[in-house]
Amino acid sequence: MKIRNNTPANLSVPSQSSNGLSHKFYLTVPGESTLELPDDEWRYEYAKPAEDIVAAGHWTIIEPPKPTKEELDEAKAKAVADAKKLLAEEPKPVK
Repeated sequence: MKIRNNTPANLSVPSQSSNGLSHKFYLTVPGESTLELPDDEWRYEYAKPAEDIVAAGHWTIIEPPKPTKEELDEAKAKAVADAKKLLAEEPKPVK
């Protein structure tokens, strides 16, 4: 995944695994630059702490993390359920 810092300042977020620890681990994206990191590291360590910075537009996700197998399976199951629901509906008469 790739993330871009849209500000001139270096912006950091703490990792999820360092919550409650006296020493924190941080992800720092230097000002006006792009950082690439492994999808799982973003997903499990920094996505949640970075929500506000991304929502504010200070960071832009240029290349989102690839979906996990579980996310793909979930999306597939939802698509099948939606299709079955459509097939089960009574056809509406054409006017």
